[in-house]
Amino acid sequence: MKNSLFASTRDTRIPRMPAELDEFARYLISHGYGPRYAQRLVFRAMRSLNTFGLAPDSQGLVHKLDRAFRNRRQPREYHHARHAFRAFLLSAHRLLPTPAENPREVLIAQFADHLKEVRAVHPHTVSQYVDEVRSFLNATLANRPSMDSINVSDIEGYVSRRSRSVSRHTLHYVLAQIRIFLDYCSERGVLPRPIRSIDLPRAFRRDQPPRALTSNLIQQFLDSIDRRSYAVSATSCSST
Repeated sequence: MKNSLFASTRDTRIPRMPAELDEFARYLISHGYGPRYAQRLVFRAMRSLNTFGLAPDSQGLVHKLDRAFRNRRQPREYHHARHAFRAFLLSAHRLLPTPAENPREVLIAQFADHLKEVRAVHPHTVSQYVDEVRSFLNATLANRPSMDSINVSDIEGYVSRRSRSVSRHTLHYVLAQIRIFLDYCSERGVLPRPIRSIDLPRAFRRDQPPRALTSNLIQQFLDSIDRRSYAVSATSCSST
């Protein structure tokens, strides 16, 4: 996979971690990264790891990754590469979250990176996704440690509670955010199966019944009718 990504480049340097970089390339493609962008991420990972001579089983790898992927000329690009490579190591169980890290927060952070780097979502919108997903997980998994138990009833219950405080338009947006997150989890194997067929509640906050016409408006409407024309038309119809 790595060789195919770099088939059109002139870089003939052999990385010190060919197997890991090949798996990293497969991880990127399987998670929706485009070939060109995946190529750049693999190259930056290769360059960073070769410079510092790191291996996946290095002691204190988390802090060494932070140092290895620092680049003054392209800080943002290498920051993205570090996030992607770290997510790959976590998914392959070659890097465990530090004790201070919550696995749920790690998943949310990876989802945020996916939105920014793969789906090109605006940072402000990404923060809205993160807030909604965190609220959903905190409410749904309050008494359960694992995400694989989430089902349609959990989602509909959360959406129903949210409907008491938001409009119909906002609730559709909330549901779309949760669906995208759950699809992401399903693709990564966090959920055993995709979740479909989610129903919206029937009652929403700020929903109002149809307005009745006022008596003044009804009178104005009646006054606007040309009654003579109506009478002539009715007479001609009856004579025929």
